[in-house]
Amino acid sequence: MLLIGQDVPKAMICYETRQGSSGAPYAVRSPFGWTVNGLLNADGDCRVYSSFIGAEEKLDSQVARFWKLDSLDDDTKEMSIEDQRALAMMEDTIKLTDDGHYELAIPFKHRPVTLPNNRQLAEMRLHSLKCKLSRDRDLHEKYCQNMNELVANGYSSKVEKAEINRSDGIIWYLPHHAVINLKKPDKVRVVFDCAAKFGGTSLNDKVLQGPDLTNRLIGVLLRFRKKPVTIMADIQAMFYQVKVLVSDKDVLRYLWWPNGDYSEEPDTYRMNVHLFGNT
Repeated sequence: MLLIGQDVPKAMICYETRQGSSGAPYAVRSPFGWTVNGLLNADGDCRVYSSFIGAEEKLDSQVARFWKLDSLDDDTKEMSIEDQRALAMMEDTIKLTDDGHYELAIPFKHRPVTLPNNRQLAEMRLHSLKCKLSRDRDLHEKYCQNMNELVANGYSSKVEKAEINRSDGIIWYLPHHAVINLKKPDKVRVVFDCAAKFGGTSLNDKVLQGPDLTNRLIGVLLRFRKKPVTIMADIQAMFYQVKVLVSDKDVLRYLWWPNGDYSEEPDTYRMNVHLFGNT
């Protein structure tokens, strides 16, 4: 809010007014932008309501910059009701496993979750992937290496045949594809498409996003200046280090050929960890 004194007459100049019907609010454009003036409600209340609508870009940017400077080292963020729900679910289910990894539930919007069996979609996308890999031997080799490492490192496991045809609404198949960073053309990352839709829904549609807990970069940089030495570390395969509950694993199924041989029928696997790409 801003208080303008009469000793600044230029700030009082009225460039333009917009009027409606009798008793309706009216708008005034001043050097600071548009304001709307009028009754607070339609019940005869005589109080006057004035609302700032838009500022000139120069003033707006100056105020925004002032606010930024005033809170550079503030990492606090307000959480929505849904964010609070998601965080509560995580805190209620999180535990440390015997092998030193954290395990927590997928924060579904509603439990029990109900999903259509989308294996048909996964098979169609796998066929498209087959066409792509068959044209690029190098990509095929790197893709196979990625998929083999998922199983070898315990990030995923094969689904037994007796469990494949369950129909309890908690099965979902994730299509997957290769992503190549132009700055690292030799590295291939396999990404699971949690946003793929089938029957009008996707896995991401069923899951709460949760709060953004990332530290603001400006705060991190300022804290780096507090001591003479700073240390930066990297966690290998960070997004695969947190496990999902056993009851949630079957919504993270995917199809892949034995040893990458697409002349054979694909096997069914499920992820044991939370995924990069999931809401």
